[in-house]
Amino acid sequence: MGKLILAKENIKMALVRLGEALEDFDKVSHMRAEDLQDTFDRERLERSLRDSLIQRFEFCIELFWKYLKRYEEEVHALVLEVSAPRSVIAAACKAKIISERDAEVLLEMLTSRNFTSHLYKAEVAERISAKIPEYYQLMAKYIEAL
Repeated sequence: MGKLILAKENIKMALVRLGEALEDFDKVSHMRAEDLQDTFDRERLERSLRDSLIQRFEFCIELFWKYLKRYEEEVHALVLEVSAPRSVIAAACKAKIISERDAEVLLEMLTSRNFTSHLYKAEVAERISAKIPEYYQLMAKYIEAL
């Protein structure tokens, strides 16, 4: 059970950092240009914060599904043949650890992560960064509950 506790602490800290990135991104994106210091280019700063937000989102997903796998194995004694994120989420849904609706969102979250990991387009980054608050809330909900 010690590894499960460590895994939970790791994902909790990563979610704290993701929450910080969400707050910073939100502040800058709603800030008036004249309120930013002259040394910052607003668009450049916003892009940088958005990219940081996406990067933190990516590592939170990795920690989340790996924690979920360990939880399934150690707490529910499930034997998972495959160690892929989608199969871990499907097994959690089948075991009623997560709801079907939440499983759909988690699978959508994995698809979003794949887009950010394999391709960089500003439009994709904008679309995914808009979804990160929902993803963050869902991961945090399950980390608290499990």
